[in-house]
Amino acid sequence: MKVRKKSKLDSGITLVALVITVIILLILAGITIASLQNSGLFQKIQVAAEKSKLAIYYEDIKMDIMEVQVEFAGKSSKNTKLSRAVTSRAGETRGEKTPSIFIEALRTTIDKNRKNDWLSNIEMYKDINGEEDKSATASECNRLRVQSKDGFEIIINVDNEKREAVIDEELSGKVNYDAKIVYNKNAEDATGTMDEQPAIMGRKSKLKPSEFTRNEYVWVGWSLTQNGEVIQEDVLKINNETTELYAQWLDVNSIKESKPTINSSSTGGAYPIITEYGIESGKNIVTISYIDSQYLKHLYSEDGGTTWKEYKGEIITSSQTIKAKSVLKDDESISTQIQTTNLNTQLASDALKIAAYDKNENTYDSTNNGHRKIKVDSSMIGKRIYIHCYAHCWPRDDTYSSINFYSSNNTLISQKKYWDWANDNFDDKLYFTIPDGTDYISFFSSTHTDYYIRAYEIQATE
Repeated sequence: MKVRKKSKLDSGITLVALVITVIILLILAGITIASLQNSGLFQKIQVAAEKSKLAIYYEDIKMDIMEVQVEFAGKSSKNTKLSRAVTSRAGETRGEKTPSIFIEALRTTIDKNRKNDWLSNIEMYKDINGEEDKSATASECNRLRVQSKDGFEIIINVDNEKREAVIDEELSGKVNYDAKIVYNKNAEDATGTMDEQPAIMGRKSKLKPSEFTRNEYVWVGWSLTQNGEVIQEDVLKINNETTELYAQWLDVNSIKESKPTINSSSTGGAYPIITEYGIESGKNIVTISYIDSQYLKHLYSEDGGTTWKEYKGEIITSSQTIKAKSVLKDDESISTQIQTTNLNTQLASDALKIAAYDKNENTYDSTNNGHRKIKVDSSMIGKRIYIHCYAHCWPRDDTYSSINFYSSNNTLISQKKYWDWANDNFDDKLYFTIPDGTDYISFFSSTHTDYYIRAYEIQATE
């Protein structure tokens, strides 16, 4: 579909050609260039040429706006002649699905129709009192900035709800750059050059990726000072006539020579772990310490390195081997050394045995005064558990049996007595809420070692 008649463009070119012809005739008549400049004729010619060019761009964009409005009208006018026409043109000719947000559809259409013609760049953003927010979602954006290859900029105000778009002619026109960005390689051994980037004072500019190279280093971004923090976005508001940006480099060898540290609960064997999904036996809790770097992605493997997963915190695993490494986010071929740790998946001697969490209240794990343990997953903090247990006690006021909640450094957080001779308390089926900071639960009796604690059942409950 042709969206602009050549006659408009031809007329614009004809106007400029006519003006040039007049100038030549004036010069031939003896009027000097200096005289023409002093008279302001050159400036008037330039303004006329810019207006002519803008008029062409405006016409193109208005055609694009109408095209999108027709497509959106078709979406809400099914079974109509208009809808059938739109379906034929948009479905068969375009061969693509129109975005559901009006501003996004308009951006897509302008880009499609103009990218091989005069379009240089197009971006949508949210404008609030002159401040631009390019991170806003499509439905939040209310403006489009369209830039031409010859330095013109057209601002379009968009109303997504009304599906309307209007060119803001006051803000549109030839861009007058009054500032510049200078890119500094920031290392004597870095090679390559980068041209200065024209910019506009008080406006955000999109930063270029580095064209510098440095052996054994990778570029990770730009900063405003030689040793400053990397600018997190790829745009920067320009507040000075000259803004110098410094390349920041990451030493590849420092990555390759380092390795993560794997910490696990497997010393002496594994423990059952109570989770919101139930109790998992023979599991280990694994935590991994990595290099603290925003440029690295941290990975671990439970199958010998065949599959790597991103580490996001504590791991509960039945694997006998854990591997860990970090890779550069932008180039995963650059990696730390791989750390490997073998885990003991056999139940530890002081672990609560399976009979105490097999969901059968007639079976039990029996122990002498010896703190049988079950680990607590962090998902269970603040949630209720059910415990059915039994213990002998001497008929003395100083004897009791209890459920103890401990932190990771073996500090007693709280104690729930379920057999207390002094207070005549002999409850054996209890519900507890797991307190903050609990790492494991143990069963305890203050009686002699030849008297038994029996743990019949422990389970997560709703």
